[in-house]
Amino acid sequence: MSLFTYHSVSVAGSILADFPREAREKLRLQGIIVERLEEQTTTSKIQLPIFQHSGRYASLLASAIRNLSTLLSTESGHCCLRTGL
Repeated sequence: MSLFTYHSVSVAGSILADFPREAREKLRLQGIIVERLEEQTTTSKIQLPIFQHSGRYASLLASAIRNLSTLLSTESGHCCLRTGL
């Protein structure tokens, strides 16, 4: 699936679809008439609301993700996930 950004008269956003035609069809079913549709490349950033925070919240989120990554990269982390401990 690819991420497509779209622009219409009243709204802009993004949608996941396999092909541009599928993206336009999904938007049409939502009542959105697309003026411009562009497929996002892998080098562009996908902006998720959770990552738009700044300050203490962003620091805590980054720390939690880093700790989870470290846990999962260890053998005991995999063991805990399998056994539910």
